[in-house]
Amino acid sequence: MADTRRDIYAMGILLEKLLPNNKNVEIQAIINKATAHDIENRYSSAENLRKDLDLYFNKQAISAQTHSWWYLSKLFMQRRFVLVFFSFAIFLSLVGGYIVQAQQAKAALIAQHEAEEVSQFLTDLFNASNPDRSDDKIMTSLDLLLKAKSKLLSIKKPALSDARFMHTIGSILTRMDKLNEAKTLIEKSLQIKKEQLGENHQEIIVGLTQLGLLNKNLGLFEESEEQLSSVIQLLRQQRNPDASQLAYAYNHLGNLFTKTHEFDKAIEQHLQAIDIRKKLKDKKLLADSYNNLGVIYHERNELEESAKYMYLALALYEKEYHEFHPFIGIVKNNLSKIEESFNYDFVKAENLLLSSYHIFVKAYGPEHNNTLTLQSNIIAFYNRRMRYQDAIDFYYENIDALLASHKTNKIVNHMSTIGMIFAKNNEFKKSTKNHLDSLELAAKSPLTLQYLFEKLNTRFARSLIIQSEFKQANSYLSKALEYNQKNHPSDNVFGLYIVNLKAYLAYKEKKYNEAKNYYLQILKHKKTETLYVVEYIDATIGLAKIYRQSHEYNQSENALNNAEQQLISIKRENHKTMAIVYYQQAMLYQAQKQDDKAEKMLQKALLMQVKILPPQHPDLIATKKALKDF
Repeated sequence: MADTRRDIYAMGILLEKLLPNNKNVEIQAIINKATAHDIENRYSSAENLRKDLDLYFNKQAISAQTHSWWYLSKLFMQRRFVLVFFSFAIFLSLVGGYIVQAQQAKAALIAQHEAEEVSQFLTDLFNASNPDRSDDKIMTSLDLLLKAKSKLLSIKKPALSDARFMHTIGSILTRMDKLNEAKTLIEKSLQIKKEQLGENHQEIIVGLTQLGLLNKNLGLFEESEEQLSSVIQLLRQQRNPDASQLAYAYNHLGNLFTKTHEFDKAIEQHLQAIDIRKKLKDKKLLADSYNNLGVIYHERNELEESAKYMYLALALYEKEYHEFHPFIGIVKNNLSKIEESFNYDFVKAENLLLSSYHIFVKAYGPEHNNTLTLQSNIIAFYNRRMRYQDAIDFYYENIDALLASHKTNKIVNHMSTIGMIFAKNNEFKKSTKNHLDSLELAAKSPLTLQYLFEKLNTRFARSLIIQSEFKQANSYLSKALEYNQKNHPSDNVFGLYIVNLKAYLAYKEKKYNEAKNYYLQILKHKKTETLYVVEYIDATIGLAKIYRQSHEYNQSENALNNAEQQLISIKRENHKTMAIVYYQQAMLYQAQKQDDKAEKMLQKALLMQVKILPPQHPDLIATKKALKDF
C-alpha cells in the first residue's frame, strides 16, 4: 500500500506541473489529496484517484472536496477543456512506464492488486485521450512525448494553442533530462508566440526564461545570459511586474554567473532575489536562494559564510518539504563539503552525502543525471579519504544504474576516476583496463562535459606515474595538452593544471631544469580567480623545491613566502596545502642547518595534518618521520 501511495504522490506532482496556471478548486483538491504530506491522507488506491477524476469530468461531487463546486467546474471545462484533455493525456504518458513494470513485477499479491488498479486507471485515460491508437502497445512516457513532439513540429501553420502544447511538452522533457529535445520545442513555441503575442506578454517571458535555463544546462552560457537578462529587462518595464517571476530570473542569472565563476555578479543577483522573496514571505524559494549563496561562498572558500547560508536553507527546506524532497538532498550534498573541508567532521560529511544520495535515488531515480553526479561526489570523497576499496565497492554497487543511463559522458568519467583509484589501490591491471576502456568509449561519442577529454588522459597519466611509467604518462599528458590548446583559450585553468602535472613528472624524473621552465610558464599568468591561484601556488611550491635543491635558498624562501600569502589571499590558510608549505619551509631550514626553526615548522604542519588528512596519507607520514629524525 505504501509503495502505491508513493506512486499516487508522484502522479499528483505531475498533475500540478502540467496545469500550473489553470487549476480550479476541484483539480487543486485532487492534487492536494494525492500529494498529502501524511501518507494516510492520500488516496488509498489508484482506483479511488480514478473515481475522483471521473467524477470531476462528469461534473459530480468529488471526494477530495466537500463544498459545492458545480458552477466553477462548468465554467472551467467550458474555457479550458482542450488544455485539461491534453494535459491528462501527457500525465498518462509520464507514468505509463511504471504500469508496464508493475504488471510484470513478481511482487506480493496486494502490491500486484494495487498495480492492476493503477494499470486500469491509466489504460482508461490512454484510450480516452488517444483514439487513433492502432495497436495494444502501452507506450512509454518518452515514446508518447516524442511522438507528440514530431506531430507538433510537422504542423505547417501552427496556432497559438499548438505553441502552448509545445511549451508543455518541452517543460516535461526538460524534467526528464532530454534537454536538446526540449530546447527544440521551447524555441519553436517561443517563435510562434512572438509572432502572435506582444513582446512583453507573460508567455513570452515564461518561454525566454525556460530557454535561458535550458541553454545554461547545455553549457551555452552566453545565450543563457542574454535570455535571462532579457527576462529581467522585460519584467522591469512592466508597471506591476510579477515579483515572484522577477526573483526567479535573478536567482537563475545568479546561478549562471556561478557556473562561469563570476562570483561577485552571482552574489549581486542572488541578493536581489532574496530581497524580493523576503517581502513575498516565500520560504521555499528563499531557502533556494540561501542555498545558492552558500554554494558561491563555498566556491570562494569563505566556508563559515557558506555554512551559515546552507544551514539556513536546510532548516527551511525541512520545514516546508517532505523528507525525501530533492532540495533537501541538494543542500545536504553541499553541506557535506563544508563539514569535510571546514569542520573536518568526516563522519558527518559521509552521512550527509549518503543521505543525499538516497534522497536523489527516490526523487530522481538511479539513472538521472543528478543521481549519477552524486555518485561521483561519493567516490571522490572516498578517494580523498584514501578509502579506495570503499570507492571501488560503491562504484560496482551502482554500476548497473550508471550503464543503464546511457549517459556516455558520465560513464567514461566514472570509469576513468575508478581507474585512477585502482592505481592508488595498487591494482594496476584493472587501472589500465578502466582507463583504456574509458578512452575507447569516449572516442566513439561526443564529449559535452567540459575538459572531459583532458580529464580522461590526465587521470591515466597520474595512474601511470604511480607505477613509475613516466614515458607513457608524458605521452598522455601531451595528448591532453594538445587537445586543450586546440579547443580552449590559451589561459584556461585546466591547461595550467596539465602543465603543472608535466612539471611534476619532469621533477620525478629529476629533469629539474625542464620542471623549472614549466613552473615559470605557469607563473606568467596573472588571473585572480581561485582555481587559477591554486595552480600558481602548486607551481610556486614546486619552484621552491627546485631552488632548495640547487642551494638557491633565498629564492626558495621567497617562493614559499609567496605561496603562503597566496593561500591566505584565497582564504585557504587552514587548507592541507598550507601544511605542505610549512613542511617545505622546514626542509629549507634543515638544509641551512637551522634545526630549531625546522622542527617548529614541522610541528605546525603536523598540527594541521592530523586534523585534515587520513592517517595513512603520505604527507602526514613524511612529517612524522621528519620529526622523529630530530
